[in-house]
Amino acid sequence: MSTESENLELEKEAAAETKISWKEPCLAWFVSRVFCVGLMYAGAYFFPCNIDFKSVNPGAGSHGDLSEYFQQYAANPEAIGKYPMVGVQPGGSWKWLQPMVRWDSIWYLSIVHAGYVSNPELPIQQNTAFFPLYPMLIRGLSFVGINPLIGGLLISNLATLLCTCLLFQLVSRLYSQQAARWSVLMWLFYPASIFGSSIYAEPLLALFMLLALYQVQSQKYLATGMLAAVASVARPPGLLIGLSILNGWRDKRKHVLLFGLMLSGLGLVVHFSWLGYRFGDPLLYFHGKSAWGTGMESSTPWNPLRWGLTVVAATYQAIALFIRGEPDFEFYSCRFTDTFLMFWAFFSLLAVRKMGLGVFLMTLGMYMLPLVARGSVSSMGRFSWVLIPIFVMAGVKLSGSKYRYVTLLFFICMHAWLAFLFGGGWEVI
Repeated sequence: MSTESENLELEKEAAAETKISWKEPCLAWFVSRVFCVGLMYAGAYFFPCNIDFKSVNPGAGSHGDLSEYFQQYAANPEAIGKYPMVGVQPGGSWKWLQPMVRWDSIWYLSIVHAGYVSNPELPIQQNTAFFPLYPMLIRGLSFVGINPLIGGLLISNLATLLCTCLLFQLVSRLYSQQAARWSVLMWLFYPASIFGSSIYAEPLLALFMLLALYQVQSQKYLATGMLAAVASVARPPGLLIGLSILNGWRDKRKHVLLFGLMLSGLGLVVHFSWLGYRFGDPLLYFHGKSAWGTGMESSTPWNPLRWGLTVVAATYQAIALFIRGEPDFEFYSCRFTDTFLMFWAFFSLLAVRKMGLGVFLMTLGMYMLPLVARGSVSSMGRFSWVLIPIFVMAGVKLSGSKYRYVTLLFFICMHAWLAFLFGGGWEVI
C-alpha cells in the first residue's frame, strides 16, 4: 500500500515538473523590459549624445512630423546627404519615444511612410538595404489607427515576449525547466536584447527561428521551409533557417526534405523579383549596400586571412579604447561588446552540435554570414542574439554550473551599459 502511495506521489511530482507555467517566462520578460527601457531613458536624461550630426546629414534633429521628412527624402534624396537617417529623431508629441527609436529604427520607419526609395546614380545610403516584412506589419497596424512608432514598438516587444514563452517551453520539453529558466534569462539579458525593445526586425527573425525549431522537432519539414521563406523577408539570414531541415537527413522522405529546402528560398525570390519589377534591378539590395561599404560594387573576394587580421585588429582597438577610456564616439559604442559577444557566441555554438546536424548548420551559417558579408565584427552582438540554439545550450550548460550567477551578472552589466548608451543616442547598432 505504501509502495502504491509512493508511486502516486512520484507521478504527481513528475507531472508537476513537466507542467509548464507561462508565468515564469512572462515575469522574466516584464522585468527585463522594464530594466532595459528604464536604462534607455536614464541614458537619454543623464548622458545624451552631444555630437552634431548635421555635418553629415543636414536633416539631423527632431522632427515633429517624421512622415514629412521621409517624403522629402523620397522626393529629393540628393539634397539630404550621404547619411540621410543619421541623427534623425521623432519630435513634437512623440519626442518621449526617442530613447527607444534610434539608428535602424528610422530606416524602417522611412519605408513605412515613404516606401522604398532608390536612385542608383546617387552614392548615398538608401532604404532598399532593409527588407520589407517588418515595415509591412507596421503599416498594417497603421491602417487600424496605430501610429507607426507605437506599432513598431508593439511588434518588437510582443515578438520578444512570444519568443521568451516559446523558448521556455522548448527547453523544458527537451531538457528541464531549470535549463529553460537559464536559457530565458541569458536570452533576455543578453546585451544585444535591447533591440527587442526598439524598432528592429531581429525579434521577428528570432521568432521564426523558434517556430522552425518546433516544426523540425515534429518532423514537419515543409512548414519549416515556409517559415524560412517568410523569415528571409524580414532579414536575409532567415533563408538559412531552412538548413534546420537537414536534421531529418536520415528520414526516408527525401523528396519532402528537398521540397522544404526549395521552399526556403521562395521569400527572397519573391522580394528580388518585385525589386526587378519595381526598379528594374532584381539585385538592388546588394547594389544599394555599397553606400554602407558592403555592396557588390565595393566588395572584393572574401579572404579568410584578411578577415582574420581585421578581427584581430578590431579586438585590439576595442580593448585599447576600453582601457584608455577615451571619450570618443567609438568608445561610447558597442565595438567592445560586439567583439566579446562574437567570441562568446562562437564557443557556445560548438555545443549546438548536440541539437542535430541541420540545426548546427543553420546556426553556423547565420553566425558566419554577416562576418563574411561585412568583413568585420560590426553588429555581431545584434546578429548573434537571434541564434536561439546557442541560448538553448547555454541554458543547459549554465543550469548545472557554479559560474551561472557570475555569468548572468556580467551579461546584465553589459546589457545595462548598451541600453544606457542606446537611449542616449550613442552608436549602438
